[in-house]
Amino acid sequence: MDVVTIERDFVSWIAEKLHLTVDIGIFRGGIPVGVDQGVAVLLGSEVPSAGFYGFRPRTWNAQILAKYNDRDAAMTLLSCLTGLFPCPGFTHGATKFLSVSPRGSSEPYTSEDAGVKKTYLSFNVVLSVLTSGAQS
Repeated sequence: MDVVTIERDFVSWIAEKLHLTVDIGIFRGGIPVGVDQGVAVLLGSEVPSAGFYGFRPRTWNAQILAKYNDRDAAMTLLSCLTGLFPCPGFTHGATKFLSVSPRGSSEPYTSEDAGVKKTYLSFNVVLSVLTSGAQS
């Protein structure tokens, strides 16, 4: 299993929970240029942890980022994510997630996108994943 598989499985899981379609309403790695509104999931840096070679948990920072035309949609997403996390262990695709926990706080904010005012939301989580062996 590699880090790309973990990110893909997490995006797919979030898509199911939010009733979104991957590569249409939710994206891996960022919201593509030209997409008016949507959600993106970005796997970030790995958090160093103790363990041994073989089966062990590994932890990553992740960000759920959204861009909307109105603030109400961002507030609805914030409410959904706040209700979803923390989340105990589950398996999705090839990945065994031990836990997903929120990190920090999140507030909608406004910014311009191609001259149009948009509302953004950034929600940070920490993923703990059971892996086998070294990751690529």
